[in-house]
Amino acid sequence: MHSRVRFIVAPLALFMSALFLLSACGSTSTNNAGGPGKGATIVVGSKLDADSQLEGEMYILLLQKQGYTVINKLALGDTNILHNAIVGKSIDLYPEFTGTGLSTLGLQGTSDPQKAYTEAKTGFEQQFQITWLDAAFNLNDDYGLCTSQANATKFNLHNISDLTAVSSQLTLTAQSDAIASKDVVPALLSTYNLHFKKTVQLQESLSFAAVQGGQADINVCYTTDPTIVQDSFVLLKDDKNALPVYNPAPIIRDSVLNAHPDIKATLNALSAKLTSDNITAAIKSFKVDHQPIDVVATQFLTQQGLL
Repeated sequence: MHSRVRFIVAPLALFMSALFLLSACGSTSTNNAGGPGKGATIVVGSKLDADSQLEGEMYILLLQKQGYTVINKLALGDTNILHNAIVGKSIDLYPEFTGTGLSTLGLQGTSDPQKAYTEAKTGFEQQFQITWLDAAFNLNDDYGLCTSQANATKFNLHNISDLTAVSSQLTLTAQSDAIASKDVVPALLSTYNLHFKKTVQLQESLSFAAVQGGQADINVCYTTDPTIVQDSFVLLKDDKNALPVYNPAPIIRDSVLNAHPDIKATLNALSAKLTSDNITAAIKSFKVDHQPIDVVATQFLTQQGLL
């Protein structure tokens, strides 16, 4: 589902990549409605993962409702590209995750949602003059460890701590960002004293098939990935709270928010409606059922009374 990269900001080369991508993709959407945004243009970006794209599309629709002209830069790239783009004023806002924000700031992740949000909000304001609007505390788009029903039964796996006794017999597959971030695979290995027979780097979207095909036994997954339910995978409980929370929030450059303060209430209304369950259902419609992203986002906002 996701290809989110959750680590420190890259140097100039990635910033130049962001500028190239900004010139190469996206479209402008307009709305002739009146409202506080009439005559103003906002550039909305997102990362590559389905969660980020859907939330970005919802931002676009809500801003259009207020009369803004929106330049669409969804699926622009990974965390580094998006961060450099907003700092470099090539985009105005995008959905970010609290755990990712802490990593960008070089801070330790935490399983305390309020602490993660407060530290990310404070740090981004001080270092980058970027405001975090309200976080969706009922939506935790976290990393997790998954396995097939067959493996869960064979090795009696319910919690991640159950892996401690058997990990040396098992192969783990994980995406590059989970391996690189000290808050994910390294944290799991340390907290649970895990010593896997082998770790294979693989995209999250391919990891379920790897487990089903026997190339791996355990996969690092995203907790809102609908494949977990669709393919009857078992999401092991993080019973020692080793993994930090990843609550999404709109982040916006201060100068843009100062010029258009109404954006705060507009996007905060969405954060209040997002939950892990309803975004997982929306992700399924988008990525599994292949419905157009604007259709899925419009339906979601309509059901929530926001459009």
